[in-house]
Formats: sequence, C-alpha cells, structure tokens
Amino acid sequence: MMKQMKTKNRRTSPASSSATKPSTIDICPPQPSESTGESVVSQLQTLLAEKAPEGLPLLDQLLKILKPDPRELVEAEKRSRSIVLSGVPEAVSGTPAVERQEHTERAVMDILGALEIETCPVEVYRMGKIVEGTPRLIKCVLPSSRAYFEALKKARALKIPWLTPPTETSVEV
Repeated sequence: MMKQMKTKNRRTSPASSSATKPSTIDICPPQPSESTGESVVSQLQTLLAEKAPEGLPLLDQLLKILKPDPRELVEAEKRSRSIVLSGVPEAVSGTPAVERQEHTERAVMDILGALEIETCPVEVYRMGKIVEGTPRLIKCVLPSSRAYFEALKKARALKIPWLTPPTETSVEV
C-alpha cells in the first residue's frame, strides 16, 4: 500500500528545504519469502551484532526457551489423553511379570467395559514399586481425547466391587 512516508515537520523554511532532502521512513512489509523464522532470527542476530553485541547471548537463551522439544510435545499430547486408576487390586504375589501385566490389562478392559467405552488403551502400566497389600496406580493412555472425556464423564458412577475378601474396593478414575 504505502511504500514510503515523508515526514512533514522537517521543513521549516523554503530555503532550508532546497538544501536538504526530506527524510523518508521505509515501512515495507516483509515479503512472503522473508517471513520465515530463520530469516527473522538471522536479521535480528545481524542487528544485535552491529548495534548491541551484548544482546546476542540473551537472544540465544530466548531461542532455546522458545524452541519446541519434540519429546515434550509428544509427552504433553499423551498426558492429555491419560487417566490414572487407583484401587485396582494387583495380581497374586509371586506371579510372573508377563502375567501381572496381562492381569492389569484385563482389569483396565473390565473397567472400560463397565463404563461402556468402546476403545482399547494405547498403553497400560502400573506406576511405582510393588508394596505388599497396597495396589499401585495404573496409568492408561487412551487413543483419543474423545475416549478420555467420555471416561471422565462416566467415571462418577464407577463402583466396581472386586472379589477380594473381606472388603470391596472401589475404583477411582
């Protein structure tokens, strides 16, 4: 639209206007090819190197803070569809690890079935160390946020009596 804008208050008299050129301010918007982040950072680094070299370390720190870590993005996405189950009994003591994992997965599938959620979890595992008499928490990563919100919505009504004498255990999501 406007490539240059002339400043108006520079001219004080006709004699001085012929001796000096009016100053101009370049307000060109960046071209589409120049709008990449790398180009902007490069220009900023050049400017800082010329005008304020002490600002370069600060720019580097800022870039490290703003640069997304792919692992953190994946973890945040998985966390957004994860539920934690408590109160689910462990397999019998002395059971091999593979059978303990199968027991945990079956228990999670039973819970999802009781909630009438038609999905299979992506990941299921117990958290923490085995302590006799205390069931560990179960982390369950669901395949979609829809399943996650459905589980949260239906979890209020969840009371599953496990056949563990002498008391019943309720499961909390």
